[in-house]
Order: sequence, then structure tokens, then C-alpha cells
Amino acid sequence: MTMFPLEGALESPAAAARREIAEEHRTLRTLVERLEATADPEALHRRLDELRGLLALHFAREEAPDGLHRAIDGSAPHRTVSVQGLFEEHREYLAELARLAEEARALVAGPVAALREGVAELCRKLHEHEAAETELLSGALYDDLGGGD
Repeated sequence: MTMFPLEGALESPAAAARREIAEEHRTLRTLVERLEATADPEALHRRLDELRGLLALHFAREEAPDGLHRAIDGSAPHRTVSVQGLFEEHREYLAELARLAEEARALVAGPVAALREGVAELCRKLHEHEAAETELLSGALYDDLGGGD
């Protein structure tokens, strides 16, 4: 329970919308920074999907009647065209994220998976080689040199 129950009630709808949008922007900025620092293809795929999901929710909230429209609260009707332009960019970003996530998925399922399979096969062969060498050396030491008598 808050000590000041009327605190939120004093905030105008426009101020509340601006505050909520700003909070979401901070969360998204952190995720974008993590995405920028990601090199691993699997982590990249997961983060692209995560960003796409969060942006879809965020954009839906911004485009709702109580989103950006409320944030400008009729005090800046000349910005309506700018808001519509931002909404169109939302769709472009979501489409681009979907394309990039699909590319990452295909990379992970294709070349990265093939590389991992190749590495696993090489490691298996090296283990077998090492075991054969160990057997050869053990045989030479114990059988041929009489160490096994």
C-alpha cells in the first residue's frame, strides 16, 4: 500500500501516458543494447524474438487511444501527422524484425547446425584416435616390452 494513495490520481492522463511510454522505452533501450552486444547466433535469434514481442506490445499500446494520442493530449494537434508517421514506422520495424529473426533461425538451423555437427564429428574422431593411440602404446609397453609379465 502506498503512503500517498492520491499520488497517481493527481497525474493527468497525458502525463500518465508519457510516463508509461518512457518506462517502456527504457526497457526497450536495455534490450536493444543487449542485442547490439550479442554475437552468438542462437542468443541473437532469442533476443530478436524477445525484442519483436516487446515491441509489438509497446507499439500496440502507443497506437491505442490512450497511448501517444493521449500523451500529446490535444495540446499539440499539429503533431498528429508525425504520430501517424511513427505508427507506419512501427509496422516497418516489426516486419524487419520478423525478417531478421527468420534469417537468424535459418542460420542456426542451417550453417550453424552443420558446423556444430562437423565439430562434433571431428571431436568423436579425435577421441577414437586418442583411444587407438593409447591402446597401441599400452600394447607396446606391456606386451612387446614385457611389462605385462
